[in-house]
Amino acid sequence: MAEIHLNITLNPFFLSHMRGIVDTVSRSLKRRPAVALRLGEDADEDLREAWMQGLLESLQTDLDALNDLFMELGAGGGLLNVSEEQAEKMLRSASALRLRLRESCFKGLSEDALETGKVDFHQFSPEDQRVYGVYLFLAHLQEQLIAELDQSASDWQE
Repeated sequence: MAEIHLNITLNPFFLSHMRGIVDTVSRSLKRRPAVALRLGEDADEDLREAWMQGLLESLQTDLDALNDLFMELGAGGGLLNVSEEQAEKMLRSASALRLRLRESCFKGLSEDALETGKVDFHQFSPEDQRVYGVYLFLAHLQEQLIAELDQSASDWQE
């Protein structure tokens, strides 16, 4: 399995705030996934519970991969190498975190405004400014991961 190369350097102050925000959101994801999921009305309750528990456990594994990245960034960052499997876990966890942030902090903003950065940053409270910074960092991380995974897949096909 190929390695994915990420070049990430963050201000230690921002990293510290980001980790706090991500930890808080991660705790909420332990209880409920980022999106509402429906198994079907006729599904057995035990099956529904087992399925949900499996999803939450898988999400926790994904969040652990992102936390590992933050630990490496705290040790200096720069050029980081991760496996494709870890990169996919980080991609899924970044998606879940961004969905939860959008749902909990940015309900009044359109998805398009959030994704393109067409928001009045100064309309946010200082705390929401930090949360939006985390949201944007996770978006950038997703873009990097997707680009690296796409490149890895095309290299493999050649």
